[in-house]
Amino acid sequence: MANSIGVTRERLGRIVEEAASEVYIFSAKDFRFLLVNKGARENLGYSLEELYNLTPWDLKPRITRDDFLGLIRPLQMGENERLDFNTIHRRKDGTEYDVAVKLQIFNDDDDDAVFYAAIQDTTINRKIEAELRDTARQP
Repeated sequence: MANSIGVTRERLGRIVEEAASEVYIFSAKDFRFLLVNKGARENLGYSLEELYNLTPWDLKPRITRDDFLGLIRPLQMGENERLDFNTIHRRKDGTEYDVAVKLQIFNDDDDDAVFYAAIQDTTINRKIEAELRDTARQP
């Protein structure tokens, strides 16, 4: 049984690593990233080691630490099962991109809560919407 659990965890790890969405898992204690998948690392331009020293608000130029803590409070208090919101992420090179965030909190057996964020880069969607609006305005 223990062997099958290990295989399952390894398989789930590969699924998260290769997921189409950016995936972030971070501690509910110190908010440091514990896992950031390949898609997120490639889009952001940070190595996993660099991300281990960052927090979610380090990637969000328009959200302060206090703003972020206020935003996630309903999850921490058990008032919401998931939060959905849009924001901006800043890459290591300083460029920014629009994202849609789906954020959840999970408690493990040791009562150490972690946050799970599935993030979709919506930059291309916003560009297409703007182009469609511009086209609709043309005679």
